[in-house]
Amino acid sequence: MYLKFFSGILAFFSMAALERMILRVDGLPILSNSIFSIFIFAAVWKFFISVFKIINKRLLFLSLILGGIFSTFMVFGTNIFSNEETGITHAKTWFNIFGGTPFFAAIIIWLFNKFENFNVNSNSNKSVSTKKYFLISWTLIFFAWIPPLFAQFPGIYAYDSISYVCFYIEDIVHMMVTPVYTAVLGFFTVTIGNLLGSYER
Repeated sequence: MYLKFFSGILAFFSMAALERMILRVDGLPILSNSIFSIFIFAAVWKFFISVFKIINKRLLFLSLILGGIFSTFMVFGTNIFSNEETGITHAKTWFNIFGGTPFFAAIIIWLFNKFENFNVNSNSNKSVSTKKYFLISWTLIFFAWIPPLFAQFPGIYAYDSISYVCFYIEDIVHMMVTPVYTAVLGFFTVTIGNLLGSYER
């Protein structure tokens, strides 16, 4: 009974924090005032209950530290994107960080448990070596990184990119930036842009 109640409280605060971390559509929050948010809350609540069954003190300590780091990055990142400041002096910023920490910590605990089970219950009934474990972990991270790579490839056309494109057009090699980066950015911006009729993505 206490487990379900405590999980519900954590789910509530996590949802309140996540609602402020997720970018809004047309200025409206995605996770508020909708039936959809009720289903998400129920799923998060159930997730917390399942995580409490597999938790241990050492894993809890580690996951809270990592969860706090992830939560801080998410809140600061959202604040910078939306308000062009971290909001570090605002109380609601720290409320969102503390509210999101249990959620990210629970995800880390669940992932550690899944990897541990995979390590023990491998198909060959042998423990997966440290090297294979490392390669599997970073392969998953790499594949998770591929979608944003293609979404922004070859890079964000920011204020300093204009100089690089000028170097490409005028065939100038400058020590300010690597020639390879200049060539790649210039090729996709100018050469491909001319073929498509626009320098925009």
